Amino acid sequence: MALLIFLVTSVLTGFPAAAVIWLSERFAIRSIWFFGGAGALMGTLGQAGLTGLLNKAGPTFFPSVFVVAGFVAGMVYWRVAGRHAGRDASGEVTQD
Repeated sequence: MALLIFLVTSVLTGFPAAAVIWLSERFAIRSIWFFGGAGALMGTLGQAGLTGLLNKAGPTFFPSVFVVAGFVAGMVYWRVAGRHAGRDASGEVTQD
């Protein structure tokens, strides 16, 4: 069961995170709110997916730690790499 949860969590977070990173690079999105919101959305959908998989009654939507963790993870990603998204493509020169 632990392996199944690990695989599902990886799929529910890895692929969407790669899509968000690709979008931010493609369209030079550097907003902390974009990354935080995308992380919160991934947390919401991941929590719903796991709940739906483990619960026979189906997914339940309630505020959870997954949403907060996703938001924080998105903001941390922005702090590390997201604020520089698409800078090479736009030709913008900075003095960081």
